[in-house]
Amino acid sequence: MITHWKDTKARELCLPSFASTVFGISEPAIFGVNLRYRYPLVAGCIGGAVAGAYVYFAKLTALGFGTTVVPGIAICDPAHNDYLNYIIAHLIGFGVGLAATIILKPFFKEEN
Repeated sequence: MITHWKDTKARELCLPSFASTVFGISEPAIFGVNLRYRYPLVAGCIGGAVAGAYVYFAKLTALGFGTTVVPGIAICDPAHNDYLNYIIAHLIGFGVGLAATIILKPFFKEEN
């Protein structure tokens, strides 16, 4: 997490959690990082909501369900530039979530 980058222990937990999330396994990030610090969970929900709104307005469709992020492109419907919209939606979610994490950090009391 960028707000705790100087903390070696947090960095050792965050980097593998992010890597596993990119391949569809979000539990390490949720239980190891987001619930621990609280504000990344709120920021992730905000990022997900904004990306979800983009998905709705772009009319992104899938041929199935059950997989996310990198493997999820396999079930994305190729019609109407949906591959591109899928990638854009994830970039929006990541960018808004990152910005919201940085913005929300001062509003949450540190507890470890």
